[in-house]
Amino acid sequence: MASNSNSILHNTAIAREAATALSDAVASLTSSSIATKDNQTTVAGNTNAHSVIDLAKSTESQVAKVIMTMSENIHKMASEFQALDENMRSAIEKSNLPNASTGFTLNE
Repeated sequence: MASNSNSILHNTAIAREAATALSDAVASLTSSSIATKDNQTTVAGNTNAHSVIDLAKSTESQVAKVIMTMSENIHKMASEFQALDENMRSAIEKSNLPNASTGFTLNE
């Protein structure tokens, strides 16, 4: 995207897309089929399989929480950057800097 010297660049749409992609990944992760335990089989390794199934469920939950936190942080950060950009634009336009009167635009 082209910009001029009087532009303050940010793109919240890209941040929203990244956060949405992370949220979609979590939904896909948590909606995957759940392994069930076979409590009747006496085959060697069945006890270990139970432990691994429990570990997989626990790990899935932990990963999902981390990814959701990342998604939320991206949303917050994008909003905070946008607010800072708005404040900077306002401050620049109110300043006595040369060419400040020509105006600044935010790349939205």
